[in-house]
Amino acid sequence: MSVGLVLWGDGVSPRWRPPVALTEPIGGFGTPLAIFKARFQGIPGVDGPVLLVSDRPAEAALLPQAASLDLPAESYEQASTQDLPWYLTPERWGLEDDFGLGTWAAAPLAALAAKRKWKTIIVVALTSLLVDRSSVEASLAFHRRDGFDVTFPFDRLTGANWTIFDADLLRGMQASHAELMATRGGLAWALRKPLYPIRVGEFHAPRDRPRIPADLRLVDHRVRQTFATIGDSTFPTREFSYFRWLKTSGWEAIYCDQGPRHVVIEPTNRCEGRCHGCPQPVMQRARGSMDPDLFRRLVETLGPTFDGRFVFSGMGEPLAHPQFASLAEMVRGRPSLVVTSLSVAPSEPFPWDAFSHVRISVDALERQGFETWRPGCQWPLIEAFVAKASVRKREDPDGFPELGVSFLKHARNDAMALGFLNYWGKVCQATFRNHFFRWPLTDPPDQVQWYQILGASDFLGQIPFPGVTRFCPVDRRPCLHALQGLHVLWDGTVVACPFDYEGKWPLGNLNRQSGAELWAGEPARQFRRMHLAMEFPDDLPCKTCQDWYQKT
Repeated sequence: MSVGLVLWGDGVSPRWRPPVALTEPIGGFGTPLAIFKARFQGIPGVDGPVLLVSDRPAEAALLPQAASLDLPAESYEQASTQDLPWYLTPERWGLEDDFGLGTWAAAPLAALAAKRKWKTIIVVALTSLLVDRSSVEASLAFHRRDGFDVTFPFDRLTGANWTIFDADLLRGMQASHAELMATRGGLAWALRKPLYPIRVGEFHAPRDRPRIPADLRLVDHRVRQTFATIGDSTFPTREFSYFRWLKTSGWEAIYCDQGPRHVVIEPTNRCEGRCHGCPQPVMQRARGSMDPDLFRRLVETLGPTFDGRFVFSGMGEPLAHPQFASLAEMVRGRPSLVVTSLSVAPSEPFPWDAFSHVRISVDALERQGFETWRPGCQWPLIEAFVAKASVRKREDPDGFPELGVSFLKHARNDAMALGFLNYWGKVCQATFRNHFFRWPLTDPPDQVQWYQILGASDFLGQIPFPGVTRFCPVDRRPCLHALQGLHVLWDGTVVACPFDYEGKWPLGNLNRQSGAELWAGEPARQFRRMHLAMEFPDDLPCKTCQDWYQKT
């Protein structure tokens, strides 16, 4: 047959989350291989599915299972592929997807297509259990009709996607760029930054976009539990429909109930700054700093299956916490972000390498504007830190955190926003989905790794809106702060919203409950259900909120 379907293991070992055994069954549905065989075997004109895995032990363990299911299988040597530096990996940046963004080394695919004499190859990642047969068949017809070199689906959850390649594209890239094809993410980068006039097809489903972004690849306990809990009898069959599952399975509540994806910590609400647009100067809440033991208990009780990240932010300067270095050490080895304006110089040596990301709030292009809009903050400290951090990042790209700068756009600095983008665009290529790879890999990191414009807030209507333009989309969707965030004030109060700077709408307190208990408790569950139903009582600010779209 001229078309082949491949179930691919990419050979990547996660660093931040416990690995998931793909040899184990999902609830009562069978193993992933058994599910995929039932779904995809017998597609007219398509050879397969064929299992393609590396010789990494976790994936090689799938080969006996494939044999027992009478599935053809091929393996390749892990040593024949090149890993990305840790600081460029999608896991480091939270950019993981189904399309090999920084993970696929495509040389094994090209070799398999040549060996089996396929003209077209459909690639489904072993972890993408939401890929359904009817959508693959429709996209294959679309790919053939319009003569694309490669076709990607769009508008789907991560974990519901696949890719269709023309084998000539893979063979041509292998012949001319063998080193790039052997490097993780090399082919994905080449397709997004075309070296040649590659014809890229986009298979859209705009009417069926998920309401909340989520990674439903089988890569963690959360997703395994979500699939196991949903009783869809068609899940392990060819009749499974992703679109029906999306609308009727109730996956959103089950997925979110597994635990928070973002734990936002206010180490202290003390700050010397008086920044424009920040309610800190008018805040009536008592000032204080978080007890390190309270934070330690929170980290410990979230448990080993916690798959989110920690964010240090809130209504104060995190570095003003007298024991912030000890808090930093408690998240070492986990994804974490600290948001600072460096209004306080930390005691040296400070464990910056305990964090994965550091974001500096500048809101200006130069010192005069900065000191006008952020009085009390220290421009010289920022200049000195960026200079020192860029040196340390080049010396230790994987160990030192990723550094970003942000610009909160409000009425007073609105005219400088474009200049901010132009300036930092010359300093660095921001590491997002359109720039996740550099070639050669030995090139040193930029001075900073990302820059961004942020929208101003009226903090649930509690202060006058300081901005010019509302960035809030017209179509309301469920709030990710409510569904995926645990927001903890310095005294242990857990609030429903990060914009609740006075703590008016508490969900509980960590001095009385653990974070896991509070998340699973009825008040928090009902709050999430309310947001999923988009039904808000008049006594909550959620009904008129303009900041539900913002990401943590």
